[in-house]
Amino acid sequence: MQKNRYPITTQKFNGERFKDHGLDLDVLPELIAYKTLLIETAKALWRAKNPGRERLKKNFDDIFKLKFYRLESGSVAVPIEREYQVQEDLFSSKRQPDELDEAVALVDEAMRAAVEDRLLPTGFPKNVIPLFDDLGKTLREDENLEFSPARGGAKIIYTSAIRDRLLKRSPNEYSDKINIQGEIRSASIDGNRFTMRQDDGTKSEGRFQPEQEVIITDALREHDACRVEIHGTGLFGADGILKRIDPVDQLVVHRLGEQFYDPTARPIWDVVEELGQSIPAEEWEKLPKDASINLDRYLYGKGEAQG
Repeated sequence: MQKNRYPITTQKFNGERFKDHGLDLDVLPELIAYKTLLIETAKALWRAKNPGRERLKKNFDDIFKLKFYRLESGSVAVPIEREYQVQEDLFSSKRQPDELDEAVALVDEAMRAAVEDRLLPTGFPKNVIPLFDDLGKTLREDENLEFSPARGGAKIIYTSAIRDRLLKRSPNEYSDKINIQGEIRSASIDGNRFTMRQDDGTKSEGRFQPEQEVIITDALREHDACRVEIHGTGLFGADGILKRIDPVDQLVVHRLGEQFYDPTARPIWDVVEELGQSIPAEEWEKLPKDASINLDRYLYGKGEAQG
């Protein structure tokens, strides 16, 4: 595997503290805050594209490596680049844009919208907005962050006032339909309450219906051998983390290792039809007209021709 890289943006620190072209270690959290914004936006975009899949694809965070190799003058400018791996073959010469590329553009547009006092761009994840609170947190009154997008466009001057403007657009809580899987970690018959831990370690409380008591208590007793799939309504905090599940509309227990039906999966006949439509008509014309009754003869050269 070979490593390549390309520029994302240049994050410049402006203010009296940076006139000596030195980067104060106290402001390093600003680089982490920007990366977190991009990663969480990319995750939200991926989930929007894959509504039937609750888990992120494997090593999702690991494929988004952001680095800087130097500091530039003019106060202190930090050119941020993305590193990615490509296979050394003819088919990997071009890298296809992914969710991180979309996230970079969307975060830039969100900051620019705040600067111009416009509505946030369509599709910007609401659960990401609170993360702007960490961007600019270490800056003093006479300082700002200046972003110069590598893909071009006007520079973005990010100040504490812009951060406050963004945060005011964030709702405190919101509810949404959920379909999640996890392990039942505790249950209380009094109050019909339970605690669920998802595979990423996130814990959420919920309230089950009286008729679901047996399912919940059995799942708790055998928590190391099964997972529970929950359909219902979730209450999310402003940070986008699931806080409570209420009500629980449906509970389904899956034994570890068993295959279960995924109602969101595409029917196999749709996939076959799509593949068939992708084959040019002239290729279909090359198929023998009697293939269905002389299949063995065409595949293996055996048997008498029929029909």
